[in-house]
Amino acid sequence: MITEINRPLLALLRKQVDDALAPVAAKTGIHLKVGNISFTASTATFKVQANLLDASGSVKTKEQENLRYLAPMLGITEAHLGKEFILGSKRFKLDGYKTSRTSKPFLIKEVSTDKLYVASTDQINRVLGIKE
Repeated sequence: MITEINRPLLALLRKQVDDALAPVAAKTGIHLKVGNISFTASTATFKVQANLLDASGSVKTKEQENLRYLAPMLGITEAHLGKEFILGSKRFKLDGYKTSRTSKPFLIKEVSTDKLYVASTDQINRVLGIKE
């Protein structure tokens, strides 16, 4: 019998809850996953995140919606949204905009690995050729 809620137990429970959500996600066509978990020694609260999928089957995020909504105000055109650009020695695409971040609000995705990075407004304006 379990006498205390702890991190190893929650790691096990997270896996089991994710596995239990998989058939529901497949049936509904919505991406479901366990997010943050807060806990004490006797209780735990799981956050379940649900995301719609776009036409290609990729997950739509809040940050992607922010980018599309704010793009005209940021000087970003539809052509910029799908454009690949080089930053350093790697190829990236714009992937989102975090309104809570002021110094580096842009999320950029490395094309070869799908890894997310953050970028400043100045960096994005420079690589996309946007005049302020």
